[in-house]
Amino acid sequence: MNIFNYFGGRFTSFNLILFILCLLIPAKFVKTKLLKLIYSTTCTMLILSQAISLIITENFIGYEFIVHTNYYDIITMLKLYQNIIIIVSIMSVLLMVMFYFIENISRYISLWLDKVKKKYDINFGKINIRYEFTTFYLVSIIFFSLDGNFDNKGILSKTIETISFFTTNSNSSFQKSLDEIGINNYVGLDNINAVGNNKDIIIISLESFEAAYLTEKFSHLTPFLNRLKNEWYYYDMEQNIGSNWTSGSLYTMFTGIPSFFGRKHNSIFHTAYKKEIVGLPDILKKLNYDLTFITKDAKFSGTRALLGCFGFDRVIDDRELNDGYDQDIFVRLKSEIIRSKSRDKHFAIFASTLDTHGPNGIMDKRFLELMNGLDDLEYSAAILDYLIKDFFQFMKKNNFLDSTTIIFLPAHLYMVKPSIFHSINERQLFYLSNSEIELDDLDDNSIYQVHMPKIILSSCGIDHNIKFFSDYFTTINDSLILEKQSQITSLNISGFKTATSDYNLEMKKVQINDFDSDLLVAHAAGEIDGFVYTNSLEALNNSYREGFKLFELDINKTSDDHYVAVHDWEEWANIVQYNNKLPPDYNSFMTKRLYDKFTPVDINTINYWFGEHKDAILVTDKVNEPYLFSKSFKYNDRLIMELFSLDSISTAKTLKIKVLLSENVIKELNFDKRKFLELNIKGIAVSNSFVLENQRFVQELSKSGITPFIYGINDYFIGGNVINNENYFRTKNPYGFNFGLYSDRYLQ
Repeated sequence: MNIFNYFGGRFTSFNLILFILCLLIPAKFVKTKLLKLIYSTTCTMLILSQAISLIITENFIGYEFIVHTNYYDIITMLKLYQNIIIIVSIMSVLLMVMFYFIENISRYISLWLDKVKKKYDINFGKINIRYEFTTFYLVSIIFFSLDGNFDNKGILSKTIETISFFTTNSNSSFQKSLDEIGINNYVGLDNINAVGNNKDIIIISLESFEAAYLTEKFSHLTPFLNRLKNEWYYYDMEQNIGSNWTSGSLYTMFTGIPSFFGRKHNSIFHTAYKKEIVGLPDILKKLNYDLTFITKDAKFSGTRALLGCFGFDRVIDDRELNDGYDQDIFVRLKSEIIRSKSRDKHFAIFASTLDTHGPNGIMDKRFLELMNGLDDLEYSAAILDYLIKDFFQFMKKNNFLDSTTIIFLPAHLYMVKPSIFHSINERQLFYLSNSEIELDDLDDNSIYQVHMPKIILSSCGIDHNIKFFSDYFTTINDSLILEKQSQITSLNISGFKTATSDYNLEMKKVQINDFDSDLLVAHAAGEIDGFVYTNSLEALNNSYREGFKLFELDINKTSDDHYVAVHDWEEWANIVQYNNKLPPDYNSFMTKRLYDKFTPVDINTINYWFGEHKDAILVTDKVNEPYLFSKSFKYNDRLIMELFSLDSISTAKTLKIKVLLSENVIKELNFDKRKFLELNIKGIAVSNSFVLENQRFVQELSKSGITPFIYGINDYFIGGNVINNENYFRTKNPYGFNFGLYSDRYLQ
């Protein structure tokens, strides 16, 4: 293989070589050992960081590279790029030696040149060192400022572009940002009108799965997708700048806007408490769709925080999946479809694959016999085609195809061009669906990623009054996006309200229904050994030792009517490898240890444990039978129940059981504050996404003495440091009012 391909091609490789030489020449004039060490280390780090960026993104350090420079993403990337680690390690040693001993190296080179000159009688004439060096640096700067093919930029050109991305910040209001970019008559969140065709929606984002896979060249790897390409509606789609990484692509899919956020980049989603930008999920929510997202790792690239901002009801990732390979994602997708189809409510499920990630793919060894003879990306691509075929057959067998809009599209192009694509010059994305796009204004124009929410809604047969970014410009391309980059950044930043130091309020101890508590609830009994949602005895014991006093348990019934603690039956079945009818009977449940190590909990265990821990308070979820459950639980003076209907709340009040009102009831009451106060309920249980969407209403309830207990807040990473988002909300209090917190870990 051509070594230049590792570094983005010849143009960027020569840029890198020139860059090394430009730093190497001054090294000869650094004399002391300490300065040599400092200079060589600094130069090595500069060169390596650019080389790594070339290897991973095919470009010098840019916005898409820097947004991933956080602890969690780096650790994740290291697992994917093991070969690159070896290359980088070798490069770092060679560079350090070369820079530190450049004087010795140059001396040997001079002696060798003298021998050559004498042997072949060569006379270079008198050399003007100052002139030669000046000329070299001027030529280098010119070359650094050029642009190559395939959107490659010279190192100086790319650096200037990147600086412009990160120096653009905005204090403008959202309305002013709209005016500056030329967007008039923007339809806000409160004014969305939409009419659907009563179909469910499934959107599957295929990791780096370029249109080349759907050509004859790769038809041996993707026979089913190539067939589907001819049977369904297929459209070529161009990648645009600002959407060429995972969370960037997802943000653009939702909003139709390139994902430029200046210095804030992905961290803005972690601290946002309100948004004004309208996206695809908001329109689906208006039509009362349940929103679910399934992926290998929702923490990567800030995905979980992004989904929280857009009000997703469920995020399923490696916390709930088995191994998290693409097969596991499709297995869970099918089970979620079965579950959702059985309910009297429409759903939209977004799923994101990973196994075709560059540079070599992720090998699921369960398919070794089936994919005999294939390696690396070819292996992963062929598996993905197999899984999509299996998914199609599942949908057909269950007669779901006619009632469901299905969309396949790549997340983005490969950030580094894999070896199997080296003969491919034209690289594109695609859009593949069982439903046609019906938009007249796209007939004569290429489809770009910024068109995604518009074309998705068209495929889904949803009429709406929303105008997206692409609706305001006759021509969409990278030149336009770069021209409007600062305005786009301002629009994105102003579209999310984030916590500031003005909200640096310490959590206070307040009373809820006569219980003096710090309002911290051990979510599903709390985390144990890195596992969450276990509802296990070990988790209860560990959380109590940490300092929790409020313990949430998900209470469900077995098939023979026993109360047990379990978050979700399908999830439980996957964890314990149970293959029979759900829910199981009591004996089957109690004989299965979670992850082969944790003890299951039934009502007898609950009673014993709370009897032993006299200061512990039980907070229930899932169960909506206050009368029956209170008969089973022995310590009703230490019981708080989240309830899901007005009838169950009435029963609980009669029994003097303390109640947390669920989101369902809040919606049932049509957000009528007066009706809330009449219920005389002291607490509500709401998701963070619900609070984001209804902050003013929740704040008014808080002022009236109703305490919100918030769930759905997770960990994130900034600047290489692990930042606990739950702790951030607890200490910074971005909402500005007292609230309780469902947390996996105890927060000091």
